[in-house]
Amino acid sequence: MSAWNGLDFFIFLLFAANTIRGMIRGATKEIVGMMCLSVALIFTLKFTIPLTNFFNQSPLIGDVVDSTIIQNFMEAVGLGPATPALLYQMFYSISLMICFMFPYSFCEGALSLTGVYEVYTFPYMLWNRKVGGALGCVRGYVFTLILVSILSFHLFIDDRNTSLISNSYFVNLFQDAAQTLDRLISEQKPERYQEIYKAKDLFKANQVLENMGTELLPSGSMPPEPIPAAPVLPATSAGAGTQAAPAAGNGN
Repeated sequence: MSAWNGLDFFIFLLFAANTIRGMIRGATKEIVGMMCLSVALIFTLKFTIPLTNFFNQSPLIGDVVDSTIIQNFMEAVGLGPATPALLYQMFYSISLMICFMFPYSFCEGALSLTGVYEVYTFPYMLWNRKVGGALGCVRGYVFTLILVSILSFHLFIDDRNTSLISNSYFVNLFQDAAQTLDRLISEQKPERYQEIYKAKDLFKANQVLENMGTELLPSGSMPPEPIPAAPVLPATSAGAGTQAAPAAGNGN
């Protein structure tokens, strides 16, 4: 944590806040919340590019680029001079936030109005909180991907502004997954929204499944070898069995 910058601490707080919120809400609400999150992702993948093109077709873009006030403001915040390409990236970022937050806020608002209250005994309550915290962490992961996508690929793309992004631990950690999100948005493939969850194995599920068998065994021990089954002899008739005994007696 000593090498973290301000963006890293913000992303860490984003993860922590969503995890704690998931533990408070519990598993049932968080499962429904994951459905809301998936709906928001599908809506985002489908309508971000059309909304961006709608904003970009405005005849006022030329006036914005030529405005001295806008140019001074863009220089003051470190985004560089306002150009049509930069305005397109800003429209894309705004459209992405609108397309994601509008359906997600609507679904979460409807969920909060249900008034569901869960009561469990202690063992089930502990399990309920753990699952809720894990799903809340996944929500924080999706929020982080959207933030990293906007900052890395659309706003701070000038060489003068890459130090905050390139020196960030979490940005470098999730940059490939954010690139997957950005690619799916540009391709407008809402049916492939599950790739966003699979882009980063957040809980290392595959490794956990592979190690489940070995972790249950004592240290240094090997799994028991399977016992071979006894060969099955062919069935013989009763008459054949009675004839075999006299034959052996005659030999003696």
